[in-house]
Amino acid sequence: MVKHPKYQAMDNAREWEIPEAFKKYSTNEYEIKRREPIRTSEPVAGPIPRPNFEIFDKNGKLIAEFNPNGYSECFDEKFRSIYEKMVKSIEEAAQRGFQEYMKFETGKPYPQNLSPIFLNS
Repeated sequence: MVKHPKYQAMDNAREWEIPEAFKKYSTNEYEIKRREPIRTSEPVAGPIPRPNFEIFDKNGKLIAEFNPNGYSECFDEKFRSIYEKMVKSIEEAAQRGFQEYMKFETGKPYPQNLSPIFLNS
């Protein structure tokens, strides 16, 4: 099933913000890698394939991962404070993407205090 464009706008914003948030909040102790999705030669119905972003420590251990669909997970408590800041920044970007889409679709700004979760698809 293909996602509604308002949710694709949120995914686009997250995809852009994940590496930006990493640059803003992380230290030289960590590295981010972008893992591209595996694409088939034949088109497949479903959401747009998007990359995953993986965070590694100096030893090459996977400590966190982020997906533009909103899924993220932290595997190392030492990274938790950076992870929480990144999640907040990424979700704020997703909300801005959603609001920009709604502004484009309706021709008027979307109220700041409402969440897209309450909208009917």
